[in-house]
Amino acid sequence: MTKTKQPIVTGYMSAGSQRYYQIKVGSQYYIIGGGSRVIITGDAYRDNGTTTDVLSTDLISQLFPNAPKLLTRDFSSKVIEITGNENVYQVGVGYVGTTDSLNLIGTKQQVLTTITNAGGGHAYQIHVGDRYFIIWSDFTKVAS
Repeated sequence: MTKTKQPIVTGYMSAGSQRYYQIKVGSQYYIIGGGSRVIITGDAYRDNGTTTDVLSTDLISQLFPNAPKLLTRDFSSKVIEITGNENVYQVGVGYVGTTDSLNLIGTKQQVLTTITNAGGGHAYQIHVGDRYFIIWSDFTKVAS
C-alpha cells in the first residue's frame, strides 16, 4: 500500500492523542497509524466554512484548542510566500508536519482563507496539490 491513495472509512484518536485510520482496500479493512508517513487529502480535510465568523461547530474551531479562539475568516484573494519553518496543520487531522518537511519554504501559495484569532494572529488556508493546509503567518509574507 506504499504510495497509494486509500479512502478513510473511520478516523480514531487514542487517549494519548495518537491518530489511527480505518481504510478499505478491496474487500479488506485495515487500521493504520496516522504518523508522519500518512498524508490525508481531499475536501473533507479543509475548512469549508462560508461565513465570515468562525462558528464553534466548525471543524477548524477545534484545531487549536490551547490557542486564542478563532474568530473570523477573510476570503480575499492573496498570494503568500513561505519564508521559514513552522508547523503545518490540516482541519480534522491536526499537525501534519512542517513547512520544511513538506518542502514549502520559498514557495508562493494562493491563500483560500485568512483566519484571525482573538489574539490578532493570522493563519492561512492554502491548497497544495490535493492537500489543504493551515499555517500561521509568522514565517510568511504577502506576495500579492
